[in-house]
Amino acid sequence: SINLFKYFEKKIVGLVGIGSAPEFLQRLMWNKFTKNIKNEILRKGYTNIQHGEYQYVISKQLIKDGLKNKVLSKKLKSKIFVTMIHGNKDEVVPVSFSKKVLKIFPKSKKKLKIIKNGDHSLSSDKNLKNILSEIKYILNKIS
Repeated sequence: SINLFKYFEKKIVGLVGIGSAPEFLQRLMWNKFTKNIKNEILRKGYTNIQHGEYQYVISKQLIKDGLKNKVLSKKLKSKIFVTMIHGNKDEVVPVSFSKKVLKIFPKSKKKLKIIKNGDHSLSSDKNLKNILSEIKYILNKIS
């Protein structure tokens, strides 16, 4: 979503991130892969990763594409409302990623909302109501 600012910055009035993970392909995947997994991706062009009950194909192209989306070193001058919502029990993406996103917006009205007992999906009815509440808050502030 941060990459959209280069095209639509003047039209974007708020941002709500949910378990945000910019640059995750590099920081949360590639950097944590074993040497064997990295070698397999480089040699074969892909590997299969088992996570829980799911299996994912991770390709060399996916990793290369992820390198094109470096956003955490950017500074956006937008004075918008930015809310990052993150579960405190997120085992996929650390809360530190939401904090890093907030640093991209030095002039914005920022908020980090930590959802107690929330996982990465934040998909329970209660969590979805929290997310909707934040969106409504921003909409009320800009209208």
